[in-house]
Amino acid sequence: MKATELVTLLGSCGIQFATGVPDSLQQEFCNVIASPNSIIEHVASPNEGVAIGLAIGFNISSETVPLVYMQNSGLGNALNPLISLAHSGVYNIPIVLMIGWRGEPGSIDEPQHLTQGMITRELLELLQIPYLIINQNSELPTVGIFIKSNLEKSMGPIAILVSANTFDMAPKEELAKDLLAMTREQAVEIVTQTSPKNSIFVSTTGKLSRELNEIRKNNEESSRDFMTVGGMGHASSIALGVALNSKDKIIICLDGDGAALMHLGSMAMIGEIGPSNFVHVVFNNGVHESVGGQPIAANLQSFVDLAYSLNYKTSVSISSEIDLTKYFKDVNKVEMPCLVEVRINTKSRNDLTRPSQTPTQNKEEFIRFLNRIID
Repeated sequence: MKATELVTLLGSCGIQFATGVPDSLQQEFCNVIASPNSIIEHVASPNEGVAIGLAIGFNISSETVPLVYMQNSGLGNALNPLISLAHSGVYNIPIVLMIGWRGEPGSIDEPQHLTQGMITRELLELLQIPYLIINQNSELPTVGIFIKSNLEKSMGPIAILVSANTFDMAPKEELAKDLLAMTREQAVEIVTQTSPKNSIFVSTTGKLSRELNEIRKNNEESSRDFMTVGGMGHASSIALGVALNSKDKIIICLDGDGAALMHLGSMAMIGEIGPSNFVHVVFNNGVHESVGGQPIAANLQSFVDLAYSLNYKTSVSISSEIDLTKYFKDVNKVEMPCLVEVRINTKSRNDLTRPSQTPTQNKEEFIRFLNRIID
């Protein structure tokens, strides 16, 4: 299925507005919908719940049907507004949901997606949301009939469940300019290799954790980091929990710009609690690079002012390897909590491997590391 043809079909169904969080299974669709040439107005959202709220506001002000795209993992963020606002039993808001079906039964996927994939259909049924599954063999007229017939019933949200390989691959449109020299992988290696001995690392989901895993492997270092393979946006709160129970050690959260924005309240909590052993590293390239390079919801020129406004004691922006190396060699002398925004380009390797450990094994190894350095 061609993503451009699907967008044209959606427009013919009366959809004038789209918002959401990018999904790797819908990379081609997301690129088309976010293109300046798209026939549908588009706004990137920091998380899926916000996208539902935005769609509700657009619907009640325009009386047209909006579209919200997401990965099925994002249904958790969307549940509250879907149930307590958009549901047919409350405000009865018609919304077309485009949901990438990671962990679809019978497919091979990463462990964090398997449970979500197994329950996705049942979850939609529990929510009383009619859905249509599409794959590479689906035909556009079938999609159009599903949308029009269900929207005519005016029974609230409906969903299109997108299997892997549904969309034909197209040449990647350049959505961001790489003006900075440093890659995220280079920056992660500098931070991990120059930080004080026995610093504790918690990394966010996506390619960042895969890069961290390879750095440890290439340097023949034992597993010692908590890699948050799912739950985008929650690495900083996990790291904060560790920091509160490991007050004599430096906790370093390796976070992404899109992930930090997804649950920005975590930064407010960090600033309010004020842990004196917490370093929050936000790698800022302005895009959701791990799922295709779509722009994030708010391409902040700098996280520095944001961190200060949320009561971080120190905040700095760094864009060179030399400055990053110098900063982390002396990071234990910095007043904390501190935020380090690392400005990077959008490049990453296509041959990154994935951790050989299961999430449970990673957790157990992390606990053993904590016990060794704390004892």
